[in-house]
Amino acid sequence: LPNDEVLELIEEYESKRYVNQVETTEELVKEVGPEYTISKLLPLTRDKFDQLTQQYNKKTRTVLNLKGSGVSAKTILRNKGVLPRVTDAISNLMTLIFDAAAAGNEEVVEQLVMDVVDAFWIVPNKRAERRWFIAKVGRMFAIWLRTTQGSRDAGLTWATVVSLMGRCLLSMFPAESS
Repeated sequence: LPNDEVLELIEEYESKRYVNQVETTEELVKEVGPEYTISKLLPLTRDKFDQLTQQYNKKTRTVLNLKGSGVSAKTILRNKGVLPRVTDAISNLMTLIFDAAAAGNEEVVEQLVMDVVDAFWIVPNKRAERRWFIAKVGRMFAIWLRTTQGSRDAGLTWATVVSLMGRCLLSMFPAESS
């Protein structure tokens, strides 16, 4: 049986409609069909520093072990999305500052940060794909209703959505005319 922290996390996911829990294999078959794959649920715990309390707190999230259940091997990855890193933002900012200074401009360079809470959970998965994203949690089966962290296409799916969000956000800040 999983620890209490993981059970609470799955309950939280269900309350947010990220997963659907069913009790029996009959209910599972009704939800996803007779052919399905059950993956192990991997809890990932890390220490996160809280600036206000000046203490480390444990933060747990879950990932389906799709590689272990063979789901990843059945996935065809036609494209690969590359998500930006913090160093990309710093490098871009330094380039902007250097270019502005070299042009003799005394402009202020501003950077916009778009932080999305529960990012991967925003994008729903296709109903027909849910049979691949199931975990046994205690006596229940949890069916993932959203993009599954740990799936091979999750990064590309999220990169596609966030790039559109970024473009929409940037359109709210028109370039100043000279």
